Amino acid sequence: ENPVFKGWVKEVSKVAYRAEDVIDEYAYEVLKRKFDLAEMAEIKSLVLRLKTKVGLFWCFSNNNPVVFRFGMAHKVKSLRESIAEIYGKAKDLGIKLVDVADVAGAQWRIYVFGSGVST
Repeated sequence: ENPVFKGWVKEVSKVAYRAEDVIDEYAYEVLKRKFDLAEMAEIKSLVLRLKTKVGLFWCFSNNNPVVFRFGMAHKVKSLRESIAEIYGKAKDLGIKLVDVADVAGAQWRIYVFGSGVST
């Protein structure tokens, strides 16, 4: 089979796994924050007293929502760039995205490569 096409499929797979990891990390953070907020309500006065002592550490820790959002934004931007590169390579290889059918609400697509068809 075509090694160039296989390499392209590998790239698609790697980016898909990276995207899945980012989604998992985001979902974990959402759940963690739910529990963190419940705990924070119980120990609010202690946190306020400690915040002034370790404020600088807090600003750059992983528990800071701003730092988390910045990191997520960077990861999503990187994924978007990777997807754009893959799409560009697909065009260069003569692979085009073809909408096939809408089955039970899921959009199915195939990539047409040269004269052969691959799903």
